[in-house]
Amino acid sequence: MYLLLKPRIHLQTFEWRKAHSWTLHGTIFTWLVDGSEQEVLSSGNPFTNTKFFSVKKGKHTINKVAIISATGKRILYLTPSYPGSMNDPLILDKTMGDWYPEIDEQEHGLGDSIFTGYYDKGIRLDTPPRNRKDLYRLYAVVRVTVENVFDFAVTKMPLRIPPSNEQEILEYHNNIWVVVAALINDFRC
Repeated sequence: MYLLLKPRIHLQTFEWRKAHSWTLHGTIFTWLVDGSEQEVLSSGNPFTNTKFFSVKKGKHTINKVAIISATGKRILYLTPSYPGSMNDPLILDKTMGDWYPEIDEQEHGLGDSIFTGYYDKGIRLDTPPRNRKDLYRLYAVVRVTVENVFDFAVTKMPLRIPPSNEQEILEYHNNIWVVVAALINDFRC
């Protein structure tokens, strides 16, 4: 199923993203970014446990970052799965070259405060500063949209497989998320 459904997750065209965007003070927000952590059992290997331990969640997890249309209608890109010790900005940095070159210079993304500083790096990714009440309110509305995209039991319940083989568990996790994302794209819109 993974191979059949993987092509269903793609960035669409600039015109499509623009038609599913938010505009605020002349800025076109066409994409949202957010990370998700899914709990995984610990293994008998302390080194593996350290790699999969998320300080943020206080448990062993697998992380993934999603790029979603601004209206929440489509999942445009999913990063590969990474051990819980990798936070969202590290994952975004590692995968930026896979999708960001396809983003038009007119487009902006919106992410939570963990992504602060990307704009200074030349990446059009805004974060809601507290002093910009208009953007902060917009982000609060959009945040609910992002959170609801993966509001399915299969992505919320812990994986009951200990990460004894790191690559195998990460591929398995990625396959599950890609299948769920493709089905969301095909049937939720």
